[in-house]
Amino acid sequence: MINFILSLIQDPKKGYDPVPPAHVEKYFEEAYNGQRFNQNIIDRLENTLSLNNKKVLDLGAGPGQYTKYFVDQGAKAYYHDISLRYLRLFQEKFPNLKFNYTIDYLDNFKGTYDLIFNNVCFCYSMDDYSFVKKIEKGLNPNGIYFGILGNENVFKKQLSKRFLIKIQYYLNDYFGIKIGHPFTSRKRIKKLFSPKRFEIITIEDFEENTLVIIKRKHK
Repeated sequence: MINFILSLIQDPKKGYDPVPPAHVEKYFEEAYNGQRFNQNIIDRLENTLSLNNKKVLDLGAGPGQYTKYFVDQGAKAYYHDISLRYLRLFQEKFPNLKFNYTIDYLDNFKGTYDLIFNNVCFCYSMDDYSFVKKIEKGLNPNGIYFGILGNENVFKKQLSKRFLIKIQYYLNDYFGIKIGHPFTSRKRIKKLFSPKRFEIITIEDFEENTLVIIKRKHK
């Protein structure tokens, strides 16, 4: 609820951009020198489905390194992010790249897709439950949600040193009270993506990330 109220005040369509310019420039540079492109996870994606002629949403696209990859693989790519700064740099770097884009909160994407790709930003949703319902509606009948989360083992090593982050994490993980952008655990993902509505294809660890592949069950 707190996140939702803030979203009404801080509207990215009216110029609100929560990502500082210095962070955008640093992250953008890292994205295109290989630090922010996980080839192991991309290999897993390529073994899961062909991207050619697929409708793909890069949800939380940031510097656009994966959007670029999707376009290169023949997909009809949709870039969605809250930061206009990221989008402008991406457009400057690839002025001839053909893709669709929207600037808005993570939860406010529209349309249905063969693949929803969500790279380390599930935590930025305003509310976990409504976000998962939106993902369900946003998947085509045979669509796949391909989510990259932070690695839980890495996160828990840091947890004891960061009291406020610990409180945010436990409130969200155990009580569903979301304040800010708490870490999303494996347990919570399994709870949110109910077995009655979703099939969890895999949850597996890759270095500092955890990969989640999920598809909607047919009624």
